[in-house]
Amino acid sequence: MLVCLKAHSITDTGVFFKRYNTTNKLTSNRITAITQDNDGRIWIGTDYGINCLSGNTITNINPNPYTILPNYVSSLLSINDSCLIAGTEKGLFFIDTHLRKIIPFEYQTKNSTKIDSYINNTIIDNNSNIWISTLGQGIFKFNAITHKLEQYNFENSRNIINHLVKDENNNIWAGDFCCIYKYSVNDNKFIKSGYDADIHTTFLYSDRNYIWIGTWRNGLFRINIESGKLENFLGPNSSEHIYNIHSILKYKDNLLFLGTDDGLITFNTETFKTTKTQINIYNNFAVSDKFIYEIFKDKEGGVWFGTYYNGINYLSPYNDLFKKYSKYNSINLNGNIIGKFCEDINGNIWIGSDDNGVSLFFPKSNSFSTFPEKHNLTGLNVQSLMSDSVYVWIGTYGDGIIKINCMNGQKCHYQNSGKDSTTIDNKSVYSIHKDCSGNIWIGTMSGICRYNREKDNFSRLIHTSETIHDIEEDNKFLWFCSTGKELIRFDKEENKWKTFVLKNISSYCNCISINDSISLWLGTPNGLYLFNQNTEETVLIDNNRLNKNIKSIMSIGDILWITTDSGLMKLNKKSHEIDLFTSDYGLQSENFNTGSILKDSNGLIYIGSNNGFNVFNPKELCKTKKTAKISLIDLIVNNHKIAINDKDGILKKDLDNTETLYLNYNENIFSIIFSELTYSVTDIKYAYMLQGFDKEWNYAETNNKATYTNISPGKYIFKVRTYDENNKLNNNEASINIVIRPPFYLSIPFKILYIAIFFGFIAAVIMVILKRKEKKHNIEIEKINQNKEKEIQEAKINFFTTIAHEIRTPVSLIIGPIEKVMQERRDMDTELKKDLQVIDRNSQRLLCLVNQLLDFRKVEQKDLHLNMSRENISAIVSDVCDRFIPTLNQKGIRLNINIPAGPVMCDIDKEAFTKVISNLFTNANKYTRDLISVSVEENKSAQSVTIRVTDNGIGIKKEETDKIFKPFYQSAENKPGTGIGLSIVDKIVKAHKGYVKVESEYNNGASFIINIPTAQAQYRETDLPADIIPEDIVPETKEQSVGNKLPFILIADDNEDMTSFLEDSLKGKFNIITANNGKQALDILHEQEISLIVSDWMMPEMNGIELCKAVRDDIVISHIPFILLTAKTDNVSKTDGMNCGVDAYIEKPFSIRYLEACINNLLDIRFQLRNKFSKMPMAPVSSIASNSNDEILLNRMTKIIEDNMTNPDLSVDFIAKELGISRSGMYTKIKGLANVTPNEMVQIIRLKKAAELILSNKYRINEICYMVGFNNTSYFAKCFQKQFGIKPNEYMEANKK
Repeated sequence: MLVCLKAHSITDTGVFFKRYNTTNKLTSNRITAITQDNDGRIWIGTDYGINCLSGNTITNINPNPYTILPNYVSSLLSINDSCLIAGTEKGLFFIDTHLRKIIPFEYQTKNSTKIDSYINNTIIDNNSNIWISTLGQGIFKFNAITHKLEQYNFENSRNIINHLVKDENNNIWAGDFCCIYKYSVNDNKFIKSGYDADIHTTFLYSDRNYIWIGTWRNGLFRINIESGKLENFLGPNSSEHIYNIHSILKYKDNLLFLGTDDGLITFNTETFKTTKTQINIYNNFAVSDKFIYEIFKDKEGGVWFGTYYNGINYLSPYNDLFKKYSKYNSINLNGNIIGKFCEDINGNIWIGSDDNGVSLFFPKSNSFSTFPEKHNLTGLNVQSLMSDSVYVWIGTYGDGIIKINCMNGQKCHYQNSGKDSTTIDNKSVYSIHKDCSGNIWIGTMSGICRYNREKDNFSRLIHTSETIHDIEEDNKFLWFCSTGKELIRFDKEENKWKTFVLKNISSYCNCISINDSISLWLGTPNGLYLFNQNTEETVLIDNNRLNKNIKSIMSIGDILWITTDSGLMKLNKKSHEIDLFTSDYGLQSENFNTGSILKDSNGLIYIGSNNGFNVFNPKELCKTKKTAKISLIDLIVNNHKIAINDKDGILKKDLDNTETLYLNYNENIFSIIFSELTYSVTDIKYAYMLQGFDKEWNYAETNNKATYTNISPGKYIFKVRTYDENNKLNNNEASINIVIRPPFYLSIPFKILYIAIFFGFIAAVIMVILKRKEKKHNIEIEKINQNKEKEIQEAKINFFTTIAHEIRTPVSLIIGPIEKVMQERRDMDTELKKDLQVIDRNSQRLLCLVNQLLDFRKVEQKDLHLNMSRENISAIVSDVCDRFIPTLNQKGIRLNINIPAGPVMCDIDKEAFTKVISNLFTNANKYTRDLISVSVEENKSAQSVTIRVTDNGIGIKKEETDKIFKPFYQSAENKPGTGIGLSIVDKIVKAHKGYVKVESEYNNGASFIINIPTAQAQYRETDLPADIIPEDIVPETKEQSVGNKLPFILIADDNEDMTSFLEDSLKGKFNIITANNGKQALDILHEQEISLIVSDWMMPEMNGIELCKAVRDDIVISHIPFILLTAKTDNVSKTDGMNCGVDAYIEKPFSIRYLEACINNLLDIRFQLRNKFSKMPMAPVSSIASNSNDEILLNRMTKIIEDNMTNPDLSVDFIAKELGISRSGMYTKIKGLANVTPNEMVQIIRLKKAAELILSNKYRINEICYMVGFNNTSYFAKCFQKQFGIKPNEYMEANKK
């Protein structure tokens, strides 16, 4: 039998405390009272106020100058859902837990007695009676329903009652310095029990049929309620010497916790034995203080121990799930960093540590033993343990293998001996495994070895650069995992090795476990994987909680037990659901070591950590935690914590009891702090959402604060839940409605106002639209009426204008023959001459009226273009007066003229303004009786001139003065006329930026006043180019210069009388060809050689302008001069005519002499150009061109001839082809331009080129002769002299001079 030193039992293997003290924000470490309200909050009384613990959040209700609660709180009692009653050194106080409001207890007895003494404790019975024990006022009973207060005095004990308790039958028991009392309902008083013992009661506790009494210096007593028997335990005569007991609590069946001045005592009510918990302020396996004054058990089963000096020690209800072993509570446990376990042949557990060698644990006696020093098993760094029959193999770091015989203690040490292959290959051994055949396999830092039993030595099998730290076996294979990304497999049947490179893992393997015949579980620093040896694929088990550092794996049925660096996990292989066990469930450490797991022969599992080890039964271990209520603890708005009933007025109650939270629009940045009201578990995962804002849950892990920023006004619901290790939401939801009010301008009343304004605006818009439509309709009607009126007026104008144009031709046929007769027959008799003069005068009068109509047409269509010039307006007025004097004298009308002697200069259109003055004189002449006055007045300061024409006629009625300047208006006193004279006056004056008005009284004459500026800001000269032959210059008739052959003149006019008149007037001087329209004229031009065209404008099929454009666009006939005869007298028409290419523009009616002069001048100019071209050697060919198209054609022809002078193929056909025209077309064109044939033109160009070469003085005559295409010098000289009248050599000599 292995010889060990004396075994020592464990003092306590199930106690591990959580601490609460001032470090956790308690107001004081002296705990005087503990209770729990109906919501689950823990309330803690101290000597410096009250603390409320909500899950993991502590809030303080400590005394300050603004609270009425005294410092020392001696008792706390929850009496309903929202109220606590607090006993203090100065009486009772109510605490509203929803409003966090302290209310003094002000009720009195019927004798007006108040409770104002020190309160020892308070209890509540089944009838809603609150019993209060005091220091000096006895006992009070307060009914929470009727609010009746009664007092019970105890004169023998000076009214000092230390404690009260209610038994299971609702009986009230009381204790003082020496006696125990029981309340009699019938007598309504406390009756002293008949016990002889002197009992100084400090605490009373009821458990089934017993009343347990804690005393001062007399230990523990027990009263049997049925028999009345009194028993004493732990008194002065006992071996435990426990005297002062301050609190009692039943922990489990037959176990009581006793809070004493000697620490925490566990008392067995059957064996009457005690266990004392260690006392160590720095060790959580011990209580923090020896003075235990308060013990309270919460709804979860957790126990709270209040100490006198060091706060609270909390014992979780899950504390007993694991047995806990550590050097702090286990004597002879050598190390605390537990790395390996093995069970020997005797059922004892060998424990290897990294920090202090090997320990031996005896499960049956729950004790440890150390080894004698001769075994030298302390101080080792143990990395592996294995049991082999009576032997235990110990693999170490740096010290090889130690083999111990469990029966006799014999020790054998195997070391690495360098190159000796019969020794292990490395002194550090990390894994030892015994297979089903009894072979022992060794994994080292260098490879794999196997032990030879017969030779007691080793075989080195595999060498690796990685450490082999786990070995597992299935039916066919041995599996070795290393710190590299590979698995090594040994086939036991075929004795073959195979290495698998692990794919899809980011780190090495810590451990392996057999899953089935084809797959293994792999634990890595980055999670759990499943390896398939057939496909060699590695698959990650995807679970957030499994993405941890996996340290060891134990497979039992469908469950994997997995240790990690953050707790113990229980994994269901099929569903992959997990349970996670942490320090909240009784583990003293969550950081476990690699490969530190063992299942012993009794089915218990051992797991080693950095703080000892734990033992548990896997069949019994399951999570029984139930979800608790979630409390909404605090509200933070704009980084300011909101207190209940503070100046902001946001919270009237705590958040849990606030149905709707109202926030202003500028309070939309807020945080809510929440906590599950559980104290046994701290690793709580929360999920929250703001319904109406969030679309899904926010998983906050352990963060218990939700923050939202810039939330828009509206209604929301904030919800929070917890979720488990499998990310499933629990049902313990807390929620609160949140309303963020809009700014006042977006509130409902304002929205209603906005709607009203909107609809009012819409109504106003509709009204405006309707009014606009109505106005538009009226405007449209008015416009239609105006258009109709305008159309009527336009029709009038068009009618008169058309008539005027039509009249001009007959007038021309009257004036022209009369003029001809009067000039040719000067010897006619007087009477005939007088008649012809009458006809001529009336024809001129008719022409004047026609011109007036056309002028009106111009001003109405805004076609009036002023030809401004600087003129003497006095002279113009004077000339008009002189013209009217003969007429006025015939009618006996006097003319009164008042004109300045000097010139009055103005910027005017002389012709237009003359018409204005003439129209005013004509109007005055029609309506005056016998006097017309005219005056001109210059206003130099205003830079204007005023002209006034006044008559003494009947005048104009007032209602007619606004109409007098409208077209076609005639007054009631209608006189012969057109009604457009004054309208023309108005338009012309306004065109000069002046005005005209009438001043008149009926039957008292009328005065027309014109005012115009003397200087115009801008004025332009006439738009018309100067006539080729001005109308006032009629040259004397000359004989034709074109020879005996008369030129052919083409006359195009649709009026047969006009055609006959022109033909008769011009025959004998020209050959006349006539056409009725432009199209017929164009056909004639292509058939007949024409020297000049005379055409009317207005003709059917093709008018004169279209004919002119067609002529100018046709290269063959574009050179023919063109005279346009027309009745159109406006400047625009003249401009259009000149722009299309006419050579002369003659208005109807016209003078036949003027027309004949124009024809002769145009033909003479053409003759002179031809003669100059022909006779002058250096005159360019283009000089005979009449337009740009002709010039381009002649230049091209000249270049073709010059480039081909020596070309034998040069001919008329060649030239015509190059120019792109026909031979006949070319003949017509050259003949019309130069009056020569094309061949003659070629010779002229040759000779002109020769003249140019002669002038260059570079060549001789004979050279030039051949250069220009002549083969004979004498012939060249003859042609040169004939063409230019000088011989070539003479021309050369003449130019040298």
